[in-house]
Amino acid sequence: DSIGKIAFALTATTDALMDLLELRINLETFAAYYAAQRRTDKDITELYQTIVDMRLAKKSPQMDDDAIQNLRRLSHEFHRRLVQAAHNSVLSTVYENLYELLDISRQFTTSSSGISYNSILAHEAIFNRIVQRDADGAREAMEEHLSDVRVNLSSRLAEAEAKEQNQSLPAD
Repeated sequence: DSIGKIAFALTATTDALMDLLELRINLETFAAYYAAQRRTDKDITELYQTIVDMRLAKKSPQMDDDAIQNLRRLSHEFHRRLVQAAHNSVLSTVYENLYELLDISRQFTTSSSGISYNSILAHEAIFNRIVQRDADGAREAMEEHLSDVRVNLSSRLAEAEAKEQNQSLPAD
């Protein structure tokens, strides 16, 4: 329910966020593997269009909150479409039901300038493996992408924790 998701967001701990990312890694590497095997031409078109939209959004001259939210939405859209391309109804249902929780982790991994060009390149690498029907390569590309996300999340959480500790120190 929405209240439970909001409560989780307000009390999300470092461990919970890392656990959530661990779940994402497992779900999305599985999805990438099967998307490469089962994707349709329509899936390829939708994934490609999302990458084009991400590139256009990244070129925005002003990276305000709306532009950052749009980049985060497009990144999620790519991952959602990839899950759909796996053509596994249970996976799709689980993924959709976890949307709000997954978006919480994205909020922590999206910087103040939105997603990086490296992230867009990672999405393109995953896409290219899916186009080539390279299931193992798609899984590996997704795992590499989400490993980078893990490093970014760990770094951002450490920064937030250090900032919080500095603010709680008594003044001289």
